[in-house]
Amino acid sequence: MYAALEGELTMRGVALDQLKVVTMIAAGGCPFREYGLGDGLEHGVAIQLSMALEHGIIFDFVPVTFSDFNSHIVSLGVGVGAALLAKLRAREAGRVRMDGVMFACKGTLAAALAARAFVLEDGGGGGGEADDRAKLALFGMGTDLTQGFDDMTDESASACSMQLNLAAMNSLQDTNVGHGEATKAGLEARAARFGGTAVWIDVEARLKEFGTFGTGSNPEHGWYPAAFRRKCCSAVKASILDELACLVGATPCDHLDEVAVAAVGGAAGEASQASDVTSDVGHANVETNVGCAPRGALIPNAMLLDLKARADCATATT
Repeated sequence: MYAALEGELTMRGVALDQLKVVTMIAAGGCPFREYGLGDGLEHGVAIQLSMALEHGIIFDFVPVTFSDFNSHIVSLGVGVGAALLAKLRAREAGRVRMDGVMFACKGTLAAALAARAFVLEDGGGGGGEADDRAKLALFGMGTDLTQGFDDMTDESASACSMQLNLAAMNSLQDTNVGHGEATKAGLEARAARFGGTAVWIDVEARLKEFGTFGTGSNPEHGWYPAAFRRKCCSAVKASILDELACLVGATPCDHLDEVAVAAVGGAAGEASQASDVTSDVGHANVETNVGCAPRGALIPNAMLLDLKARADCATATT
């Protein structure tokens, strides 16, 4: 997929080093199937191309899902967190590009463990605050930032604030995260502890953009999967990607291609007819082949199996 994507970008005069690379954790409702871990290669290329041109971002993946870890959230956190940490080490050595991490809900623990270990290895913030361009961006959706974040000491949280740019985007009506002024204030304070921000979307005020949902009711925790899977939610998806682009410092390319945008619009429409808002639990496993990540960021199957074994071992002793 990435070879085809690079070819499309080159045809439009866009080099990969003009774009920001965001690693997506394939769990918790993140749109990993839509952006390349699904069955449709052409759709993956089209939607990544559109995002690259409009927002200056491309996604790569840790290509394992919640079901690959037998739907065990701690195993997922340990295994995917280890893979992210390995990639962060390679990033520090200049071997791979990694400007940020996108996570959601069940992926929160993995993002937190990797970030904490990365900051600790980097001296725990003892070297002072990193330049904004050198900071790792963490972008969460549908998360209350408790798993892996809430138990940090003030010292660790302060160290993380020097090395990370954190934003958590939530719906004001998501009862899985909580709702009301107390919940809103609590999440904002939790994010601020790491130097981050809480971003809110009023889904109720934008309900028409989410389609009927059968009764026209608020999708609550399903708001962000719907934004990426339903054509009618394209403006909501754009709002999410705008926030992500701002966090990683991405800028749109000057070579916006109307054909690419039209192609991804048509592909998204077909996808929305096949799938409404569903979680990744219960889906068939996505094949973890090494063709689903950019050059230099591949995770061999042997390593993935080792991660699962280590995660099973670690969780068996807890």
